[in-house]
Amino acid sequence: MPGINAVGVSHRKVALDYLASEWQKKGKNIPKLILLDLYMPTRADGLRGLEELKAYFKSISEPSIPVVVFSYSDQAEDINDCYAKGANAYMVKSSNYQAWKEYFEGIRDFWMETVSLPVHQA
Repeated sequence: MPGINAVGVSHRKVALDYLASEWQKKGKNIPKLILLDLYMPTRADGLRGLEELKAYFKSISEPSIPVVVFSYSDQAEDINDCYAKGANAYMVKSSNYQAWKEYFEGIRDFWMETVSLPVHQA
């Protein structure tokens, strides 16, 4: 997608290390939005990662970067738990390519062009 520089990580520890490193060096790669797979690799890891992300921003006295949680699960327990842990949005994944494309276009339009996000002091 034009204007999007995606950084992929496979584990919550790597994500937190990346954020801390970028913040410490006042990097230009501090994300504006975090997409988190709830079951990566397990539900417990996804929820723990969400909690750790939110706690990290609180610990450095910075506004939290919005976190959008993705999952194939449409279970109320998963959705409710993610919001309770601080998710800014929850989206159920589609197995259809066109639907995925539309999801990401919608995410980009909403989070990057519509809302006003907090300014971080990197």
